[in-house]
Amino acid sequence: LVEEGLVRRLEAVSDGRGVVIAITEVGLARLAAAIPVHLKGVSKLFIERLDDDELEVLERALNKVSVSCSFG
Repeated sequence: LVEEGLVRRLEAVSDGRGVVIAITEVGLARLAAAIPVHLKGVSKLFIERLDDDELEVLERALNKVSVSCSFG
């Protein structure tokens, strides 16, 4: 990914042993282009196969286990 210019490596300021990976503008553009294709695949393989009742059960279950993630 670094060689393709999609991400860059930075030194971890708080820990000299670590490396921080940052997405580049090129990487962000590639990600933005991939999102619709990814979502279409997820919809076709999962969402379209479930009826309304099954989707409701899935939503309730995912709401119970989803975690709010924050980095930094």
